[in-house]
Amino acid sequence: PASSRAECAAMSTTILEEMRQAHEDIEAYERATVKELCSRRKAHQNIVLQDHFINGHLHSVAERVAFLSTAYTDEDALRRAELDELTGVNVFNIFYDRLRDVREHYRVHPEQDLLTKSSAQEEAARLESIEEPVVHFSGEEFSGRFLDLHLLYNHFVNLNGIEFIEYSQFVDEFSALDRIPRSRKDNAYGGYVQELLDYLVSFVERAQPLQDPHKVLREADEEFEREWPQGKVPGWDMETDPRYCKYCDKAFANDAVFAAHTTGKRHKKAEKEFHADPTRFDAQKKLAQLEFRVGKMADLLSDVITATRNHITKKQTMTMEELQAELEEEEVEEEVEESESDDEEKPIYNPLNIPLGWDGKPIPYWLYKLHGLNIEYKCEICGNETYKGPRNFDRHFRDWRHAHGMRCLKIPNTYHFHNITLIEDAKALWIKIQKDSKAMRFKPETEEEFEDREGNVFSKKTFEDLKRQGLLG
Repeated sequence: PASSRAECAAMSTTILEEMRQAHEDIEAYERATVKELCSRRKAHQNIVLQDHFINGHLHSVAERVAFLSTAYTDEDALRRAELDELTGVNVFNIFYDRLRDVREHYRVHPEQDLLTKSSAQEEAARLESIEEPVVHFSGEEFSGRFLDLHLLYNHFVNLNGIEFIEYSQFVDEFSALDRIPRSRKDNAYGGYVQELLDYLVSFVERAQPLQDPHKVLREADEEFEREWPQGKVPGWDMETDPRYCKYCDKAFANDAVFAAHTTGKRHKKAEKEFHADPTRFDAQKKLAQLEFRVGKMADLLSDVITATRNHITKKQTMTMEELQAELEEEEVEEEVEESESDDEEKPIYNPLNIPLGWDGKPIPYWLYKLHGLNIEYKCEICGNETYKGPRNFDRHFRDWRHAHGMRCLKIPNTYHFHNITLIEDAKALWIKIQKDSKAMRFKPETEEEFEDREGNVFSKKTFEDLKRQGLLG
């Protein structure tokens, strides 16, 4: 965007054109930011790079907003002067002068004929010109997953009066600076706290670029200025104690001991040194403010500190090769998950309309043919419904749709009508079944049998005739 504005400035020096270009750049960056946010990555390293890319967009937008704010304020009256020119008496002369400048510019620079490009192509070219951010992490930081506090740990354990602790304990307690006795907080300690704060701010800027550590520090300073006069700053809350001696930096149990202390030589010497150097109290306040800032930055990085602690625990129980292999495996899994999510977002290419499997993707073609799903069956009784595969076709005769169609035809849905899909065939079969059932119905006048005393069997009619004639024995 800056290069396009430079070309525009070379062609025309109007402030209105620069403002129009700034508005166009802001819209392009906003669309690019929305596109990035709608396609969030899964791998940690890719997330960090994507966040830096978005952060670059936001900074570019902020630069153009600042330029537009200054332009609309119009303290130098350039914008007002141009608007007056466009509405003055010589408006046509100015228009043709600028038209002549534009034609002359493109005659000298024909390769800059941007009018032949579409707005989408121009925006794509503008965004492609942005370089991919390069972020540097140490090996222990693993692309911003963990903190690397080894140098700060060495500095801490070498301070005067500081007890030796293990690195894992230091990671847990490096932000608990209020536990350190104030008598040990000298200039070397102040340098350590400043280095610790600088590292935490740098880590947030590199690993979490969308966070604003400077805003957190400003809010911490405001909170510190409210709590410092009240003596509520952790580790420095003795200032409001009436039995606390700020010259000797010491608290006493009762008033009698405190009164006796104020008359001692050591107290008077400390008081004399304090008044000789009145900036000493300001130095204590600055050190307390640094510690307060470190605490707020540690709160911001609480998740990273927890992950670092767990990582150190793993390092103590695993070899370096095993730990490295586990981390690489996690990165590969994240990348695979990310690629799968990208595939899910893409439209599924399914020209043969193959059924989808449990994963939402078309089943293999060989399985598709094995189950006969490439064969379609239509059932007129079901309203010309189509069924794919013999299994689905055979199952549909017991489904509600086919049973409802048979009830509409006033035909019972029995096994006789299995594989019958045409209405005429079903009606013809039902008529035939009715005829057969009538033929097989019991007829008492011809099929009822009687037996005489001698065991002779006669039909009902013959038996009654013989009986009337008295011929039966």
